[in-house]
Amino acid sequence: MRVSRVSKGVLAGVAAVSLALGVSPAFAYDVPSSWSESGLKPVVAEVGSYSWSVDGLGTVNRTGTLQVSKPTGGTVHKAYLMAAQVRDEAKPTLGSPSTVLLNGSAVTFELESLDPGTSSGDFNNYFGDVTSLVKSTLDAASVGVTNITIDEGVTETNPSDPTDVTPLIEGTALMVIWNDPAVDVSTIIVAFGNSNPAGDNFSLAFDALTSPQLEDLQLSIGDSYSYQLPGDSPGDGTQASSITVNGQTMADAAGGFDDCLVDGEGADPSLHWDCNDGALLSVGGVGDNSANPTLPAPDPIGNQPDDELYSLSPFVQVGSTSIEVQTLNPSSDDNVFFAAFNLKHIIATLLSNELPNTGTDARATGIIGAIASLIVAAGAVAFVSARRRGRA
Repeated sequence: MRVSRVSKGVLAGVAAVSLALGVSPAFAYDVPSSWSESGLKPVVAEVGSYSWSVDGLGTVNRTGTLQVSKPTGGTVHKAYLMAAQVRDEAKPTLGSPSTVLLNGSAVTFELESLDPGTSSGDFNNYFGDVTSLVKSTLDAASVGVTNITIDEGVTETNPSDPTDVTPLIEGTALMVIWNDPAVDVSTIIVAFGNSNPAGDNFSLAFDALTSPQLEDLQLSIGDSYSYQLPGDSPGDGTQASSITVNGQTMADAAGGFDDCLVDGEGADPSLHWDCNDGALLSVGGVGDNSANPTLPAPDPIGNQPDDELYSLSPFVQVGSTSIEVQTLNPSSDDNVFFAAFNLKHIIATLLSNELPNTGTDARATGIIGAIASLIVAAGAVAFVSARRRGRA
């Protein structure tokens, strides 16, 4: 996987040349291959005629499928797999084939965010470039949804009861970035790691937005060990998180286990409250709706419509110069392992994860159609979600 280590000056120069030539720049932050502090780190930024497909799966059966939605005329640009909440005894070796199989082939992880010790459980998260494992399959696939097999690999068996098998990975998430001829330009950003259980905030700064830049601004988050019980109230202070954008509440009961798989069926909270450790996962993506949840959340939460796919568009307007996000979670039992942004009509040049939150954004004409600068502080992007009260 590409983990760029380039100076701010060189990166800015590459961006300028790329824009002049009509070539889409792709940048990654300078991040270590392994870290153990809280906070999501921006690791990927892709700028060009791109769309995305994101899906997650949590299963106690170890195997299942991840769904990929293909656009008309789409070819795979990049694909990334993230493994969430990997137990200590199952941690893979970076740079070597792991026991995790995607599309029948072993996944090699290049980044790991190890449990910072601020939450219960082994919140070790892994990130790998899996483009070579899925590109030929997906390029040849028909338009629409294709299933890609996933095998989470090793499990732990109770020596006194061979039928008692414990999954050692809570779930996985697959992001595919498509070359999409229907998209003029977009920026896709992935921040990965371990969110801060005490809550986080971040901001995106830019020059005044124009009308075309207000459309299709999406955010997807992935979280594991997320659980909401029947009868839980969104205001009970233990099971729900709130996300605020530009001073307005976007979600007040984030969490759940939307992508849990039980006996071959997707999780319907009205039917499957037996989703348990090893399968508690929710990822905003395929099959979800970017319409933000109704506020306030129903009490009790029940079948909460929050699916962790959000639209940032309602929180900006013509002339807006920033997006500020704040999260609040009273639980210290979190594992939000990624936050991803899909910003259409904007070219974002990520310079350094050590720079302050400042940037410029200007509407332009021509083939590119949009020029922007977007700077995100290191470890500043994080979301938190509802969690179970304790392990079974």
